[in-house]
Amino acid sequence: MASRSKAYGEGNAVITIYKGQSVKLRVNTQNAVSYQWYKDGQIVGGATTNSLTVSVSGVYTVVAFNQEGCASDASAAVEVKVIDNLVDVGIAKRSENKQVRENEPFEYTLNVRNKGPLVATNVVAKDTLPEKLEYLSVNNVSSGSANYDPTSRTLTWSVGELAINGSAELTYLARALNHGRLTNTVSVSSKQDDANLADNVSSDTKNILGLEIPNVFTPNGDGFNDTFIIKDLNKYPENELVIFNRWGNSVFQEKNYHNEWPGTGLSEGTYFYVLKVKSAAEIWEDYHGYLTLLRKKQ
Repeated sequence: MASRSKAYGEGNAVITIYKGQSVKLRVNTQNAVSYQWYKDGQIVGGATTNSLTVSVSGVYTVVAFNQEGCASDASAAVEVKVIDNLVDVGIAKRSENKQVRENEPFEYTLNVRNKGPLVATNVVAKDTLPEKLEYLSVNNVSSGSANYDPTSRTLTWSVGELAINGSAELTYLARALNHGRLTNTVSVSSKQDDANLADNVSSDTKNILGLEIPNVFTPNGDGFNDTFIIKDLNKYPENELVIFNRWGNSVFQEKNYHNEWPGTGLSEGTYFYVLKVKSAAEIWEDYHGYLTLLRKKQ
């Protein structure tokens, strides 16, 4: 337990300490042989020496006794205030806002903040990566230092001290080893008690794409790339493809598409596709993007 010492006569009648701390009140009076301490006007049992260690809020005074048993006047009062040693440290995690395929690097951003009312110390964030996510490197850290332990698969960010309303940010690169939904969770703690534990954990869920979809096809009868072919689509037999023109009208739609669409009746130009596939884990994955149709032979 932390403690402080306060002697009478120093001119400060109010002492503020944090919950879990203590302060030692002491008095030196000539010819005194014993003392009696009072809290809020009531005798403190057993408190008969020239010092008293206090960890409870209250107004404290002391009376000194000489060898003849004569009592002095009560000392000036000292008020001890015990306040909660609280902070409100929170963390937010987000992945890069772009479509990512398996084995393609992307960035995570971690942001920690302290809403107060006290300065937060020994702030530490821990990000344990799921098995399907591979750590690559830290890109930037605005405060403190970061270290990755491959054995525990944990990135530990030692932020250090965080001022009231202060914040810090870290970004790092990772890549998914499999397609599908990938959830990653980070937590933060500090030396002080936290007034709001609800924001000490943050999770990010990202849809990792598994299909490589071309952005152009050439249905011109040359026997090459004459249909809209999506590589490895046969791994997702339950699917639905919709093609839109530039006015947002559907020009082709098919469930369980098998790479056979030749763009019949459509002019050259840019179209927009939306593809939904159901993975082996029974999770629907969404793909979307632009597709250019070219008929002129090269």
